[in-house]
Amino acid sequence: MSDETCIDFNDGTISLNAFGGEPPYNYFLNGLTVSSTVTNLEPGNYAYLVVDNFGCEYTNTVNINAVDPITLDVTQQNINCDNPNGQIEIVSNNINGY
Repeated sequence: MSDETCIDFNDGTISLNAFGGEPPYNYFLNGLTVSSTVTNLEPGNYAYLVVDNFGCEYTNTVNINAVDPITLDVTQQNINCDNPNGQIEIVSNNINGY
C-alpha cells in the first residue's frame, strides 16, 4: 500500500498478495473486480475481498492517506524612517522534501 504523494494526485496504490488456499485468486475492491495491484486511488478507506478457487474468502479494509496541505508562515518587516530596508520572509511547511 502506498499513500497519495501530493494533494489531488490520486496516486495511491494497493497491492494484494494472496497465498494459501487454492489459486487462482479473484480480487475485489469496494465490490469491483480488480487485479492484485490497483493504482491511481484517491485517499480514503477501501474494502477488499480475496476469493480462492474453492470460494474461500478473506476480507479486510485498507486506508489510503491524504497528504497534509502545504502551509506558509509569512513574516514581514515594513519600511520606515529608521529602517529603509523592508523584508518579507516566507517559510513553507509540509512540502514532502521539496
